[in-house]
Amino acid sequence: MRTDCAPKLTEPLNNSKKEFGCHSGERQNPVEKIIHWILVVTAREGGNTGNAGATFQCTSMTAEILNQIFLKCLPAIVLCGLLAGCIGGVSNTHVYYLIDPVADAVPIQQDDRPLAIEIQDLHIPQYLEKFQIATRDDNNRLKYAEHKQWGENLRKNLTRTLARNLEAMLGTQDVGTPQNRSMSAPDYRLHVHIEQFERDRDARVRLIARWQLSQTSAADVLEMHNANLLSDMEIGTADYDALVGEMQSLYGELCRRIAESIRAHETGE
Repeated sequence: MRTDCAPKLTEPLNNSKKEFGCHSGERQNPVEKIIHWILVVTAREGGNTGNAGATFQCTSMTAEILNQIFLKCLPAIVLCGLLAGCIGGVSNTHVYYLIDPVADAVPIQQDDRPLAIEIQDLHIPQYLEKFQIATRDDNNRLKYAEHKQWGENLRKNLTRTLARNLEAMLGTQDVGTPQNRSMSAPDYRLHVHIEQFERDRDARVRLIARWQLSQTSAADVLEMHNANLLSDMEIGTADYDALVGEMQSLYGELCRRIAESIRAHETGE
């Protein structure tokens, strides 16, 4: 049986801890400890150091009643916490995106001898190296989406997608990258520099890039090209599905232009 863990305050409050302790040495539950603390603070603030027990008494029965109330309310408290977590989790869920190759791409022109292409480098600005998707606001300030992120390093994703697109558009399986080099000597070496690739302040996706072609037999650059691509539709600030869809479409167009430049040089056009 629990003994009275809150004796009457019939001695000065500065006497010792035994005034508010449990005489039998039995441990107090959290409710009793809170009650004792309230008694101590209330008595001290009221200046009643002579006979505080005449006004404030806390028995095990009181503690037990409060304890029962707490236990009855506990399921409701837990349920509210779970509901709050579920509601808050909707907007805080992490979503990851990738730029995929063009679906059902066909070769620009069939060739009896498939070309060998080496993507030596694909450069993106440092501000795009973050996993959080970057956009620009009306004041040309960069904003990063905390919960909308790239599924991998964007530069590596774009390099792999470029290789897949060139394979399909040039009708070859021999496209090497820094991560997957080809064993054959390349007919063309390719350097790509992406200068801007995000939702711009006009709410449209902008892709600014330039690329250069060179050959194994010549150290000089054969050709240099550039592209400034802009999406047709405006993208809402929170519509990341549409944003990534437009980015994928523009990047597919850039890959097509790169493939056309290679094919045009090959045919002498």
